[in-house]
Order: sequence, then C-alpha cells, then structure tokens
Amino acid sequence: MPGSADDAAGLTHGGLHMSRVVLLPDGTVKLSLFEPGRASGPPGRAEDLRALCELMLQLASGTARLTTPIPDSSAVPGPNASDDMPPVTPTETAPGRREDFDPNSGSRLERAVFNHRILVLLLCMLATILFGVSALRLKLNASFEKTIPAHHPYIVNFLENRKDMAGLGNAIRIAVEARQGNIYEPRYLEQLRELNDEVLLLPGVDRPFMKSIWTANTRWTAVTQEGLDGGQVIPPRFDSSPGKLEELRLNVQRSGEIGQLVAADGRSTII
Repeated sequence: MPGSADDAAGLTHGGLHMSRVVLLPDGTVKLSLFEPGRASGPPGRAEDLRALCELMLQLASGTARLTTPIPDSSAVPGPNASDDMPPVTPTETAPGRREDFDPNSGSRLERAVFNHRILVLLLCMLATILFGVSALRLKLNASFEKTIPAHHPYIVNFLENRKDMAGLGNAIRIAVEARQGNIYEPRYLEQLRELNDEVLLLPGVDRPFMKSIWTANTRWTAVTQEGLDGGQVIPPRFDSSPGKLEELRLNVQRSGEIGQLVAADGRSTII
C-alpha cells in the first residue's frame, strides 16, 4: 500500500483495482500480485493515489466489497504472503463443502432431493432412458377415426357399413321408400315433399347443394327438333293429377337420375 518501502524507493504498484485488494483473517488489507517498478516518479505515484481514492470511494458507497482469500493449510505464510497470493475477483467464492451442508434444512421436498442426490440422479437417468426408448416407437398417425366419437350411434353405424358407403363423402343421404306401389303415388310424393322441406330448414344444411326430385336443381334435358329443351323434374303447377304424374315419370326418365336419386325399380328416392 502507499507508504511502504517500495513507495519510499520511488516505485509504484500499478494496476490498483478492487480485484487485487484482499482482506486477511486478521483484518489486514493487502494487495495481491501487484507489480512494483512499473512506473516511478510523480506520475506513477499520482496514478496510485488516484486508484486508491477510487477504491476507497467504492468501499464507502457500498458498490464493492473486500474479498477474503481462501485459506490453504498446506501453505506457510511468509513475510510477503500477499505478494504470492493469487488474484481473487469479487465474484469468486469458496467452494462449498459437503460437511457444511445441513441435511435438516429446507422443506421436506428439498431434504428429499438434496439428501438423496445419487438416487435422484439415477431416477432421472432411468427416466431419460425409458423416454428415449419410447420416443423411438412414436409413429405419425393421421387417422380420421381418431378425431371422431367412435361410440356414437351414428359413427358405429357408419363404421359397420363403411364398405357400402365408400366414395360417398361427408353428405347425409335419406332414403324414402314406398312400401306399397311406387314413387309415382300422390301420398308418397306429398310425404316426400314435407320431408324435403323439413330437411331444407335444418341448421347446418348446405341448402344450395341439397338435392331431391323436389328441389329446383334437379332438372331434365332433352334434344328436340327445336334444339335443347329442359326444366325442373317436378312439373310446374304440380297437383298430383294423373297427367302430372305421367309427366313426372317422363321427366325422371329424361333427367338421368334413375340409379342416382331414384331407385332402378322406382320404389324409393333419396334426399
């Protein structure tokens, strides 16, 4: 420190900063690994004095603390022990010793973890191995069946008849059968019309794409002497009279819907 024999000889320490200021166990403040003789004369001494003032200001303001050296029982302190002391930075601390750890401190979980370190590490290693092996068996599965309620009656019925419904998409088809006679009966046509209107008004129905012989998008076309002719399958002003029923039968035949909307035997239609 300033005022020592080196100072009397006109030599300066150089490199005065907090990392080299050490507080010994007896309360003595020493400098570690300073380099006397780096500079001499008033400029060097002024530099030491300025650095010392900065150190004292840091200590007084609480922005820095003195570092306590790690005791070494094997080393024999000499008259210049501070000269042989390795530099210690303010962030360095003495390594913790197992005997300094209180096994009864902390919460119950902390005691269970830190008092059984080896067991915890072995469990973590075992879990890592198990999860790693399981990860090798992971497979991508984009099955549509995983996203639907498999136990719902509608889905159960669909899965039982999926082979017969291949290629039908996600549309719902309602088949209406005439138990007696065929579809060209006034009573059957009236029931089909009522069912068609009820389904058309159901929430979620894509109305522009709903199709039956009662909807306007079911049409027939024919080539005549005048050119192409066509119209709605249900004749205009349909009143279930014999003439209108015969016209309906002809329109169905010309529409190409036999085997699509109308059964080949003429006993059922679908919506």
